[in-house]
Amino acid sequence: FPSHDINRVKKYGSTDLVQYMTAADPFRAIGDKFAAYWAQRMDEVAIASVLGAAAGIDADVGAGSALLDISGTAGSGGIISASAIIDAQALMGEFAEDLAFLVVHPKTLAALRKANLVQMIPDSTGTQLFPFYGDLRVVVSSTAGLDVDGTDYNTLLVGANALVYADGTPVNHVLEMSREIGFADM
Repeated sequence: FPSHDINRVKKYGSTDLVQYMTAADPFRAIGDKFAAYWAQRMDEVAIASVLGAAAGIDADVGAGSALLDISGTAGSGGIISASAIIDAQALMGEFAEDLAFLVVHPKTLAALRKANLVQMIPDSTGTQLFPFYGDLRVVVSSTAGLDVDGTDYNTLLVGANALVYADGTPVNHVLEMSREIGFADM
């Protein structure tokens, strides 16, 4: 990943933003530019979190407990296939039935489509098609991209609600708005 932190700060200079001043809604155009950047960063953080959690399980329980590495397999065995996905699902044990998403790089989706392993299913209006591998919704993300060595693509099997993000304050959290410093606080 390009950055080793989860910082979502992005700075633009006036020369970067001047092109948006002629838009019908300049503030919206600038906001959309920032939103696209933040969405990409959050995508990177989510994928890094899943990979990190799986690597932690492998480190604690043993290699191959949460990560299936087919990259060193000779011939076509090192290419994503129905067999590789089934083997990866088997690592989940009884929790495999909780899986909801297959997160892949665009090139991995292309390989799955060439092998006729992906169905394009229309939304309720029939206007947009979504890729599915069996009952798993395929999520395409360039940040699922290359592994640390830069030679192989990562593919993630993820359960529904495995990753959630929320801004705000928990319901039972007491938020201290201000504090008067007195001798009792020292």
